Amino acid sequence: MVIEMLRTVIAEARCYPELSRTLSRSGPVHAASLVEDELARAVEAGEVALHPDEIAGAAEVLVDMVVGNAIPALLDPDRVPRNPDEQAARRDRAIDIFLHGVRPRG
Repeated sequence: MVIEMLRTVIAEARCYPELSRTLSRSGPVHAASLVEDELARAVEAGEVALHPDEIAGAAEVLVDMVVGNAIPALLDPDRVPRNPDEQAARRDRAIDIFLHGVRPRG
């Protein structure tokens, strides 16, 4: 159901731009903002090594890693969405890969 709604919103984005913007802001953009705040706290605490100018971009990359590429699901009507366990495993894997890449080196 979510994919069908997303397909419709994308197809009608020019006709209903405010709806598209609202969904965009409440989805990955909102998630990236929350992750950005958490990364800023982690930088302050010395838990990750990121330049302050890189925090927003790093947050966006992490959210992209967790969410994955939506294009295949949008293009293939027979594609089966991930189940909650697969989604959780992808999230945990993405966070693990990300954190090992930005951990402080001693």
